[in-house]
Amino acid sequence: MRIAWTGERCRAVCSRQRLLFKRTIYHTSQPCCRPADHRERRAGRTAGHKSAASGLRGGAESGGGSGPPDQRRGYTSFGDDGRGDVYCRLAQIALLLGAGVLVVWLVDENEALPFQSQPGVSLDKATVSIIVPTWNEEAVLPGLLQNLSQLCPPALEILVADGGSSDRTVQIAEAAGFKVVPSPKGRAAQMNFAAASAKGDILCFVHADSHLPERAVAVVRKTLGWRRTVLGGFRTNIRTGEGRLLRFMTLHHFIKSHYCPAVVRPLDYLRGLRCLFGDQTLFCTAAAFHGVGGYSRELPIMEDADLCLRLHLAGAPSQRPSSCKRRRGRIVQIWAPPAETSGRRLAAWGNLHATFVHFRIALAWYWGASPEQLVQLYNRLYTDKYR
Repeated sequence: MRIAWTGERCRAVCSRQRLLFKRTIYHTSQPCCRPADHRERRAGRTAGHKSAASGLRGGAESGGGSGPPDQRRGYTSFGDDGRGDVYCRLAQIALLLGAGVLVVWLVDENEALPFQSQPGVSLDKATVSIIVPTWNEEAVLPGLLQNLSQLCPPALEILVADGGSSDRTVQIAEAAGFKVVPSPKGRAAQMNFAAASAKGDILCFVHADSHLPERAVAVVRKTLGWRRTVLGGFRTNIRTGEGRLLRFMTLHHFIKSHYCPAVVRPLDYLRGLRCLFGDQTLFCTAAAFHGVGGYSRELPIMEDADLCLRLHLAGAPSQRPSSCKRRRGRIVQIWAPPAETSGRRLAAWGNLHATFVHFRIALAWYWGASPEQLVQLYNRLYTDKYR
């Protein structure tokens, strides 16, 4: 027999369940525990007993229409002798302790302080290779190369991974004394080609329209020395060609690194997953990058978020010498110092249109769209000259 759940019946059932829950947690006959009620119980509640007794007699004489609800229905109150206060406090303490233990276990039961240095691991002297993927970037490349030449301490090498530029991009890079790595067009393929020939212990991927802080190399070394950290990126200030800061997009760019994984993969977010993007200057050790196969060459876009997910799942070795268990890797976004990137496309699109495009592509990738579908979506949405 099918039961029609009307709105009135649903409200009645929900109200009944809430009342039973409160009685179970607080062990009291009242709908909720108030501080005044606890003080009355500790003092004996003489006046409360008299009013309850009179209410019960009045309810019995009038057919149960008044008086405390638990006494009318035959429930037993455990708060009259003060035990309800103790049970209430013990239940709250148990819930808090249980929640704390659960969070620590989800994050890392053996490494609750992730920003301490890894024991036995020092990257202070690690060499850094900077990889710049380019395609017709003669307008912005000179500024980036000048910025990279001013890093202190300097990088071991700067590799320009060119995807077949038809302008003066290659000549500008060679004139600055940097190595040019020809590769098939496609950002993921270009960065993989350059990473294969890089000599550094750490790989740092910089977009051609971005600028790094002066002490970026030292920050990269320090960050990858933190416990379980497998990938990092910088907080990015997005500016127009005139130097105007795009405040909304800059703030949103920082926040979406957190709320994207928190919504779609909440447990992985607690374990350290963040969703970083290429214009945040991603960096990781060469061993970790090659261990997961580098960037996915099949993806025309979202290859950076895909790398974050795969490095997080691959994880980092446990710090316990007697264990070979691998913990989930931590993805870190550096708050300070920030990097700078160009908002030329975002300024032309506008805040709402740019946010819509990014959400549309990110959801298509997460829901399992094929590379061919991502290519079609990319070609349909990215129609400007900065492709």
